[in-house]
Amino acid sequence: MRILFNAVLIAFIVCLVDANLKCYIGYSIMKGSTIGTETKECEKETDFCYNGTVDVSSFSKLQKAGCNSMICQFHANKCFEQAVGGQMVTFCCCNTGDLCNGGAVTESGSLMDRGLSVLKGLISAGK
Repeated sequence: MRILFNAVLIAFIVCLVDANLKCYIGYSIMKGSTIGTETKECEKETDFCYNGTVDVSSFSKLQKAGCNSMICQFHANKCFEQAVGGQMVTFCCCNTGDLCNGGAVTESGSLMDRGLSVLKGLISAGK
């Protein structure tokens, strides 16, 4: 009986260690809207959750969230700006826990404001 218990315990621990990160996925195009509540388990152990935003106009902000390894490989758990197609896009990357990429409401504001918003989400997720 003890051997069976140990085998079940080891299998449970292996499942916990092998569990991939879960992230919010989706997009929004209007300021003040959310990316929604749909989630996905990332396919790779090296994946990060990300949230990318770009101002399109005074009333529209494109926001996309999901799992990715390439975008975030050099920007773990922080926000950065990068030009994509002539537009400055703010990407925030995290792997601190499931659903760390927020699902926050798109907001107008600086990179600093966005970074603070993501940090608040990371702190809340850690509680």
